[in-house]
Amino acid sequence: MGKLKRFYVQLEHPQAVYYPGQKMNGILFVESLKEMIVKDIRVTFQGIADVQWNKVKRHGWGTYSSLSTDPELYLDQNVLLYGKGAGMGNKKCFPPGKYVLSFSFTLPKNLPSSFQGNHGLVRYIVSGIIETSKKKIHETEHHFTIVSGLDLNRAPNSACGIQKQEDKYILCCFCCTSGTISCKLKIDKSGYIPGETISFHAEIKNFSGKICKNHVKFYQISTYRTKKAFRTSEKVLEKVKHQRVQPGRFESWTGEFSISPASPPLNLEESSKDVDYFVELVAVPINSLGKNIHVPIKIIIGTDNQRGQLASGLSRLELEVPGDPRLQSVHPTARESDTFNIESSSFHERIFCDEDMK
Repeated sequence: MGKLKRFYVQLEHPQAVYYPGQKMNGILFVESLKEMIVKDIRVTFQGIADVQWNKVKRHGWGTYSSLSTDPELYLDQNVLLYGKGAGMGNKKCFPPGKYVLSFSFTLPKNLPSSFQGNHGLVRYIVSGIIETSKKKIHETEHHFTIVSGLDLNRAPNSACGIQKQEDKYILCCFCCTSGTISCKLKIDKSGYIPGETISFHAEIKNFSGKICKNHVKFYQISTYRTKKAFRTSEKVLEKVKHQRVQPGRFESWTGEFSISPASPPLNLEESSKDVDYFVELVAVPINSLGKNIHVPIKIIIGTDNQRGQLASGLSRLELEVPGDPRLQSVHPTARESDTFNIESSSFHERIFCDEDMK
């Protein structure tokens, strides 16, 4: 890395999960082996989104594909930590050693949730940048997650249980039926937060002459939009299978699905992507001419009241560098707590360094 031995961003919260309007605190850690002439040192905060897919069209005897894309920029802010803009002159000598530059940044309130799907993404990055007098660049970046969900306390009946039933006549042949299959699905409530568990109760009454396979699945449907078109994709997050229901028999069972802490909440209103979640009972009559029986229930993944208040309590965008913006030298024997445990950090570092900077 030339003159730099270590260079990375570390955030105060190890999981790097934040809510719109929340303040981000962190450090930019720099360990240099030799003296550098630095123009400025800064951190940048970016939120980017993109939707894209290939469209195949016919033209004459052949086909061709075109890329449909719609990039968006939700966040693009800089915090200057060292250099001319911080009142230190045009060029500044950066001596060798270990240094910590602290920063603080209040996120805007209208950011959509982080998301990664088949045809698009919403991604947030904080980057540390060192620019030298020769316009050489060192850059390191750290991804963070935004959780921007609907406050379940404002969602009617989100704490109430919900059930749905579907009955269907099963065809034996083209001219007659062999009876009905009745399917019922219940869940304990319709609103959840990431990390919670969904409990379900399923029932199948098989009055037909066909054996019935079945399962309950928890899945996500993502919708991606550009100015001229849209695409949808389904992702099964978890599936629970049950034994086959024989003709004339009744089966009931319970199960659970775990909602990942990283699951994007339903609220992506500020972006060109929508995410919906469902729990669905599927019954599959074997050797039947009819279609499968589907009993879907839509659920809401949002935030709780406490987190909702945390986001709404900060009303404006602020950029600030606490205390004296000059460098704070870190002694090799400094306590880990003084620097957010920088010496034991397990964060992945991505370093981009100009080869001429030596």
